[in-house]
Amino acid sequence: MNTSQFRSLLFLPASRLDIAEHGADAIILDLEDVVVEADKPLARKMLGELLGGLQQKDVETSAYRYD
Repeated sequence: MNTSQFRSLLFLPASRLDIAEHGADAIILDLEDVVVEADKPLARKMLGELLGGLQQKDVETSAYRYD
């Protein structure tokens, strides 16, 4: 992903998708560091549903794993 094409990046915990609509050019969702352990299963489920919905709407998505 070439981030130089974006004016603004919004970093969010994947457990807080409810605050994702703030007009950023790109949203980076974190499933590990900022998600409480007990919330991780639900965050993964919510993220899967979100990505499936975006793909149906033909919205460009990219997935990366960083350790």
